[in-house]
Amino acid sequence: MRAVTKKKSDAPMQMSVDLTGDQRLAENVILEVRAIAKRYGLETPNVEIVRQPRVGPKVKRTSGRKSK
Repeated sequence: MRAVTKKKSDAPMQMSVDLTGDQRLAENVILEVRAIAKRYGLETPNVEIVRQPRVGPKVKRTSGRKSK
């Protein structure tokens, strides 16, 4: 009988997700992916958050206070 060895792949499995608009959704996706990896005995994935600047001219925000 031969010993069973795990085959190492040349490149690790990768997944890229592009989420826009909802920070809470992005955080939940990251937590779910980590939980699934742990459940199946995989390495904890590295997470890289890239913030992209808004496109277009800056809009002056109004203050929350009303002037009298």
